[in-house]
Amino acid sequence: KTSCCTAARFLQQYIHNCYSTVTVQLMSSFFGMTGPLAVSLIQYHKLASKAKPQVSLKLLQTILSDEQRPLIRQALQEVQRIDLGKQRQRASAVLIPLCTVHGVPSVLFTLKASTLSTHAGEVSFPGGHRDNTDEHVEHTALRETWEEIGFPGIKVEVLGLWHDCMTRFKNGYCTPVVGYCGEIDLSELRLSPAEVSEVFTVPLEQLYDRKNWFLKDSSRGFSMPAFNGSKHLIWGLTAYFLSGLLNHLGETIPLVQSRL
Repeated sequence: KTSCCTAARFLQQYIHNCYSTVTVQLMSSFFGMTGPLAVSLIQYHKLASKAKPQVSLKLLQTILSDEQRPLIRQALQEVQRIDLGKQRQRASAVLIPLCTVHGVPSVLFTLKASTLSTHAGEVSFPGGHRDNTDEHVEHTALRETWEEIGFPGIKVEVLGLWHDCMTRFKNGYCTPVVGYCGEIDLSELRLSPAEVSEVFTVPLEQLYDRKNWFLKDSSRGFSMPAFNGSKHLIWGLTAYFLSGLLNHLGETIPLVQSRL
């Protein structure tokens, strides 16, 4: 029975790896990518599509404390980022808002307004296109967060950048900025009704629960990770950024801790 279970897991992993490679080939073809950039995307897609690592509850309960946040910063510094700034010109950025709610480490999400021409009613992170007045992508993410949900950038501790990813716009790409927002009271946020209809948070413990993740087929012919463990389905680039980041932190932070 044990050998059968082992063989089944091996076959499942083999099929998953093949499926991931085909998926990335479709994505590479769609976005017109070749060479090292396509290889980097394959590596990222496999990272984002992996099952969530087993993370200790003790670590999750303290990961956003003053003593532990430097581990996130260091884990992000060790990433060899996919940087699309030289290949693509239409820049945008989002903030991945790490926070606590009644002391529980969580991530904040927005639900886009139903009246928007694109991504209406979808879950997202605060963010948008980079303005000419923005000094850097961090500025873009913090400015958009203030405009969308009324949370001031001065209260955000920027911990680092995550991998860039192409967007559906021609020459477009998006940079995720990982930031710590401290204790959040959703009732105190001022939403821009033209852009955001709702904000909500999901505890990190729930986000690391493997049973809440699955691969969702897209209309473009490839699959992306998606999360169904909250009040709204989280999918698309939001889930893609989040899944890869969670997997990287879950795998890397214990190694960072062991070196200290």
